[in-house]
Amino acid sequence: MRQLSWEGALMKIKFVEISNFRRLKSTHLDFDKETTIFVGANNSGKTSAMVALRYFLVSPNRLALRDITIANWPKIDAIGDAWENGAAGEVNHQ
Repeated sequence: MRQLSWEGALMKIKFVEISNFRRLKSTHLDFDKETTIFVGANNSGKTSAMVALRYFLVSPNRLALRDITIANWPKIDAIGDAWENGAAGEVNHQ
C-alpha cells in the first residue's frame, strides 16, 4: 500500500472572482506566484477585495447586509416584499 505524504506541500490560489460584494460588481483578481499588490485610485475597491478575501479565508460567517452591492438592493427589497405578501414564488430574479 502506497502512503501519501503532504509534508512540504503547498496549496496556491491562482485567482479569485468576486461578484456583488460592496463596490465590486464583478471582479477577477489574478495572483502572482510570489507577491500580489493592489494598486488603484481611492474608493476603487482595494479594501473591499481584501475584506472579501478575509471573509472567505478566515471568517465566512461575518458577511452582513452592507456587504451586498448596493445595485442589488432593489432586487432584495422586491424579494422581501413578495415574501411578506405571500408571493415569494412570483418574484422575477433577473
